[in-house]
Amino acid sequence: MQFLKGITGILLLLFVVSACAGIRLEQVDKKIREAESSLERAKGSAKNIDVKEALYPLEIAKSEEKLKEANLLKKYDKKIANSAAEESIKFSEQALKRITIDQGIKEAEKVKKYVQEKEEYSSLKDLLIKLDHILDYAKGLEDGIKSFSPVEAAKNMEELGKIKETIKKHIFAKIESDVSFDVGKYTISKREGKQALDVIVSDVLTKKKEFINKFPNSTMLINIKTVGYTDTQPLRSDTQLGKRCGGNGNQCLSELRAETIAEYIAQGVSKIDPSVKIKKDPFGKGEELPVGVTEPYPANDSRRRICIVDIAIGNAE
Repeated sequence: MQFLKGITGILLLLFVVSACAGIRLEQVDKKIREAESSLERAKGSAKNIDVKEALYPLEIAKSEEKLKEANLLKKYDKKIANSAAEESIKFSEQALKRITIDQGIKEAEKVKKYVQEKEEYSSLKDLLIKLDHILDYAKGLEDGIKSFSPVEAAKNMEELGKIKETIKKHIFAKIESDVSFDVGKYTISKREGKQALDVIVSDVLTKKKEFINKFPNSTMLINIKTVGYTDTQPLRSDTQLGKRCGGNGNQCLSELRAETIAEYIAQGVSKIDPSVKIKKDPFGKGEELPVGVTEPYPANDSRRRICIVDIAIGNAE
C-alpha cells in the first residue's frame, strides 16, 4: 500500500514537472501581449473620460507591477512569468470595471444633465440615447445584473469620451436675417451673411480635425440643426414667395431660410471634406419669439428675424 502511494506521488510530481516544462516561451509571450492589451484598455478608458492619473484605481499599478514581473522572469521561470501575466490581466479588468462604475456613471450622469438642460432644438439632444445606453450598462454592472465584458466596458468608456468631446466642440451661433437675406427672400444674397457662415464652416472643419486627432478611428458625423424665426409683418400675397407660401407666409419663410443656411454650411464642409457624413435638420418657428426673448417686442423688430445654427461634431456610430 505504501509502495503504491509512493508511486502515485512520483507520478504526480512527474506530471507537474511535465506540465511546467510544457509551457513554451511563445505561450508566455502571448499571455504577456494579452496583459499589455488589457492594461492599455484600462488606462485608455480612464484617459478617454479624463480620469487623472492620480485618480487611477490601485489595480492599475498592481497590473503594471505584475506585467513588469512577467517580462523580467519569462527567460528564467516561464511558469511564474505566465502566472504574473495572468495576474496582470486580472488587475487590469478589475480596474476597468471600477472605472466604468465609479467614474463612468458619475461622468455620464453629469453630461446627461447638461444635455437635458439645452434648448429643445439642440443638436446635442441626439446624444441622450447613447448616454442612456452607457448608464444602463454601468449601473447594471454596479447592481450585479450585467455581466462584465472588458471589450464592452472599454467601448462604452470610449463612447462616453467621444460624447464629452462632442460637447466641447459644440457650435452655437445666431445669424441675423437682415445681414443674410433681402426682405422677403430666402436666398443668401448679402456678402456679410456669407462671410458669417464661412466662419462657421471653417470652425466646423477645424473642430472635426481635432476630434479625429483624438479619436482617429471614428466615423465622423456633422449634425447641423438650424432654426428660423421671423417678425410678424405679413408677406405680400402678390409676391412670388407670398404665392408659394399662401396663408402660411412667415412660417414658410422661416423654414426656407433655415433650410438655406443648413445647406450653405453643409456644402461648404463637403466641398473641403467630401468624406464626412452630414445630417441636416432645419425647421422654422415662424413668428414665435426666439428663446430667451420676452415680450413686449415690436412686430417688426429686427431681433426677431434670426436663424439659430446649432452644430454637433462627433461620432456617427
